[in-house]
Parts: sequence; C-alpha cells; structure tokens
Amino acid sequence: MSKAELETRLSKEINLSKRDSIKTVNLIFETIKNQLRAGEKIIIHGFGTFSVKKYEAKIYQDVKTGKIKTLPDRKKVKFQPSKNILNK
Repeated sequence: MSKAELETRLSKEINLSKRDSIKTVNLIFETIKNQLRAGEKIIIHGFGTFSVKKYEAKIYQDVKTGKIKTLPDRKKVKFQPSKNILNK
C-alpha cells in the first residue's frame, strides 16, 4: 500500500475530505519521524514498536578490492511487529 492509497482509504473509511486525510497521514508520519530522530521509542499496541538501533563504527576488509575500510557509527530504524499482528 502506498502513502496515497493510505490517504484515500482513510478518507473513505472515516469520511474525511481528501485534504484532511492527507494532512492526517502527513502528521502521523512526521510525528513518528521526529520521535525517532530524537531517539525515542514508539509503541503502538497491537501493531508493533519502532526504535532506533545504534551501531558502532567498525573496520572491515572490502572483499572486491582487499582494502581495509572503516564503517562509521550509524543508526537504523528497527521495527518489531506485535505478536498478534499476523495471527488474527
């Protein structure tokens, strides 16, 4: 499902104008993004948990070139689905 499809479905399901459904979806995604950037965990009961996982820098050897390289510190978004998300 695309963002546009989500907006359309929201508009139809709860009788919102297309404009309001677009604003609502944008606000939800913007809020999630801002919380993750702040390092906060987002728990949506019955759906899952979004969190930021931090990875430390590491040194590795490039298999193709044989050169030693450094991968800097980085962060990735992790999603852990609720246990019952696929079982209903």
